[in-house]
Amino acid sequence: MVFEKINKETNYEMNQRISKYWKDKDIFKKSIDIRSEDNNFVFYDGPIYANAKPGLHHMYAKEIKDAFCRYKTMRGYKVLRKIGLDAHGLPVEVNVEKKLGFNGKADIEKFGIQNFIDECRDTTDSCIEDVKRLTNMMGQFIDMEDPYETCSNNYIESEWWVISEMHKKGLIYEGNRVLPYCPRCGTELSNFEVAQGYKEVSVNTVIVPFKLVDKDEYFLAWTTTPWTLMANLALCVNPKEKYVKVESMGYKFILAEALLKSVLGEDAEFKILESYKGKDLVGT
Repeated sequence: MVFEKINKETNYEMNQRISKYWKDKDIFKKSIDIRSEDNNFVFYDGPIYANAKPGLHHMYAKEIKDAFCRYKTMRGYKVLRKIGLDAHGLPVEVNVEKKLGFNGKADIEKFGIQNFIDECRDTTDSCIEDVKRLTNMMGQFIDMEDPYETCSNNYIESEWWVISEMHKKGLIYEGNRVLPYCPRCGTELSNFEVAQGYKEVSVNTVIVPFKLVDKDEYFLAWTTTPWTLMANLALCVNPKEKYVKVESMGYKFILAEALLKSVLGEDAEFKILESYKGKDLVGT
């Protein structure tokens, strides 16, 4: 009779029926309460990113976590676990800016910082509800009544307390670090944020002549960041690469032989005067 009933049900109907049974009988809580306090399996659930709608990859990861926790529960362990919700970061701000038609920080300030924060919180709350709804649908055994949310004041103040205690013990130092920076957002970016929306684009680059001391000759150096030229201290060469000195357009240039046509132009006229290995140019 059981198999006959299963055969007549769709997967969705079966999932709903089983999930309802688990919830009505409070199976998850019972699976914890009946286990010994002396036989714990500690599981920290890495928080799901809740600044956007959950995707299939989130659910897949949650299934794997759930499988391990259920297995340990079946082996007699007491497995406490609660859901975590990572609700910080630029993506939610960017999404809210798109929603409001903003183009930068000035628009946010005109709208009002607190108003913008409230919009971000509302969007995040909506995403969190979606996470909880899908977690219920997939039947993961995890505490969602007392989650840890990185955007809650309790969580934020706890982190500041930890940092304060570390500071008092002399465990924090101040240093310098190079980070990607977004002038539009007015903030530094994490590697994850830099990688979001990555795409290849064509950009204009600059080839700069560097005059040799006491010689009417020029190294040609290629750069994508001409604004750093004022701070240049040296040029780099590949010790194994072949370089040439050529006469072209009335000047003498030194550059990599492999780049002659791409740098000087396909139709450029030039005369090779000397050849070098990169290592011969070191210290010039």
